[in-house]
Amino acid sequence: MSGPDPIQAPGTDEALWRAWERWTELPEAVLPQGPVVVVAAHPDDEVLGAGGALALLAAAGNPLTVVTVTDGEGSHPRTRVLRPPALAA
Repeated sequence: MSGPDPIQAPGTDEALWRAWERWTELPEAVLPQGPVVVVAAHPDDEVLGAGGALALLAAAGNPLTVVTVTDGEGSHPRTRVLRPPALAA
């Protein structure tokens, strides 16, 4: 394996996200009222895809349900850091 393991990689620094000049061009999301169900293919997809919306919905008192379709054990088949059972756990 060359380079850092993607599971352990640091990702994009928060300062770079905050410095992006086009935040003000994004439209404000209209969130639903009432119960919300988020279906995610893999563990953590709900956070990556809808984490901000989930936080706003929870703060507004909306009932939330998150359904994860897999346990994640097949997500990184060649990693040497975590074996499939550890990923699933």
